[in-house]
Amino acid sequence: MLRMVRLAVFLSTVLAVGNLLAGPPPAAPGAGKDDVDDVEDVEAVEVAPSPAAAAIDGKRGGWQDVVGRFHNAVVHVPIGWLMMVLMLDVLAFAFRRKDLEVAGLWALGGTLVSFVPGILTGLLREDFVSQAPDVHALVDTHETLIFVTAGVAAAAFLWRLAFRRELVGARKGAYLALIAVAVVLVSIAGHWGGKVAWGVDYLPF
Repeated sequence: MLRMVRLAVFLSTVLAVGNLLAGPPPAAPGAGKDDVDDVEDVEAVEVAPSPAAAAIDGKRGGWQDVVGRFHNAVVHVPIGWLMMVLMLDVLAFAFRRKDLEVAGLWALGGTLVSFVPGILTGLLREDFVSQAPDVHALVDTHETLIFVTAGVAAAAFLWRLAFRRELVGARKGAYLALIAVAVVLVSIAGHWGGKVAWGVDYLPF
């Protein structure tokens, strides 16, 4: 009985190995013809770019495109300057350091100057950003916030110049409030700019 079982196992193994070596059975004539016909019926269709995309592609490589690409490099400068101004002014007024007050005034002037290349390159870069409605809305919001931030910083600078010898009490508080508002605005503007560069869902807020 044991010999019969061993013989049956041996024959089953031989048959299985033989089937593997023989490969799959040949396909019946005409098999898969319908699939081939379906593939042959497919046509490649070229989709013409939209007029807006074609206009953007036509201007790529020009001086506006090249200069506008520097926006990502220079746009961070006014952010850093504004934060430095706030830090200098807080230290100057907290410790009554005249030298830090002078440094803060000069730093605020440098802040206003640093807005210029960022705004100019941003305006040049705007034409090369996707014109999709959601992206275009982000660009408009980012642009508006930057202009408002520059305006608030300019108002703070003029206030500081007007009362530079009597910047005390409520005047000092108003000045610091303007600088704090400018820092908050430029941070929000940078957030919206990040959404333009990295996608509308880059951050969940």
